[in-house]
Amino acid sequence: MLGDDTSSNSDDEFILGSTFFAFNLLHITNNRYIDRAPTYNIRNNSIVLESALAMTDANFLLHFRMQKDSFLNLVEELKEYQEFLPKVDRFGRQHIRRTSVQHQLLVFLYVCGADGSDANYKKVASRFSISHGIVQIFVERCTRAIISLFQNDVLCWPDINERKIIGKRFQDKYNFPNCVGIVDGTVFPLAHKPALCGEEYWYRKGGYSLHCLVICDDEMRILDYLVGYPGSVHDNRVWSKTDQCLRYHQYFSRLQYLLADSAFTTSTHLIAAFKRLRGVMNLPANCELFNTYLAKARIKVEHCIGLLKNRFRCLRELRSIISDERSMKRIIDRITVCFILHNLLLGDDYPENWFEGADEDVQEEDLEYEYDEQFVPHDIEAEGRDRREEMMNFITQLNG
Repeated sequence: MLGDDTSSNSDDEFILGSTFFAFNLLHITNNRYIDRAPTYNIRNNSIVLESALAMTDANFLLHFRMQKDSFLNLVEELKEYQEFLPKVDRFGRQHIRRTSVQHQLLVFLYVCGADGSDANYKKVASRFSISHGIVQIFVERCTRAIISLFQNDVLCWPDINERKIIGKRFQDKYNFPNCVGIVDGTVFPLAHKPALCGEEYWYRKGGYSLHCLVICDDEMRILDYLVGYPGSVHDNRVWSKTDQCLRYHQYFSRLQYLLADSAFTTSTHLIAAFKRLRGVMNLPANCELFNTYLAKARIKVEHCIGLLKNRFRCLRELRSIISDERSMKRIIDRITVCFILHNLLLGDDYPENWFEGADEDVQEEDLEYEYDEQFVPHDIEAEGRDRREEMMNFITQLNG
């Protein structure tokens, strides 16, 4: 009889163990995360949002790179975007609970404002009590929404009337009539060597990088840009591939032009600073005076790039690996969305130290490069030199 009781207990334990195993197996197969807390999606998200909105203005700016009022205005613009709306089935039922636009935008802005290890998606996920896969979804969704809603209106070339207004401001501030912008090149460092032709991305100061050419006005508003060339490519070569250079009649009215440093070649619609020839210590006095005036205007593009990189610190180290066209597009979209937000936020207050290190990546511009001139036809270059001489004489007359 005792043997029978033992056998019965063993059978009960076996059945109980099998049931427990089956229950756990069912739980694993029905859930993506084994140890997810029951309040994972709802309660934690609301706590994060409430904590963020309760921050002081200074702390909110530090963490999310914009003023609280600007954040709320951006939420209002984004909330009707299709991807933020709950999915509705054919019976009109909302069968998917989506995280609020506010919470998704907070995650996105935090990622854009982080660099180094702080930009690691697993660290961001831990901070916001979500998975790192959800971080990527939020970032990509906000990127698509902002580009879709704002790019055509916020990041666009000025029309003929706007160019006249910009030209008048340049004349009043810097004595350069008909100037509609400043152009300069910079690089965005890459955390990893690109999988294809990685050597071409090696930058002369060390590390792999992506080149970007930026055109902005006197108020640091980005008018256009060209990004995607390897960091080893010279500014002047990239300029020669822009629409403003190739189809200048579509972008400039008569006598309008851009200003640039001496790394560029002067042409009809691009006026660059005078270069110091190799072996020559000083330029003539009138050329030095012209360069001084031009530098006062050109500092705006350096401030623009410096503010951009300090506000959106993700641009200081792009962590995606360039392995194919899709990964390159993902990086370019990240840069584009930062440019759009930069223009949207120009009216905001920001710390003075965000200007520090304003574009440390500018190329040497003092010495003349023999290969620069090949990118501009000789007749256009000659016309540009004549225009620069006229401007230099005008500035010399202003100084008596």
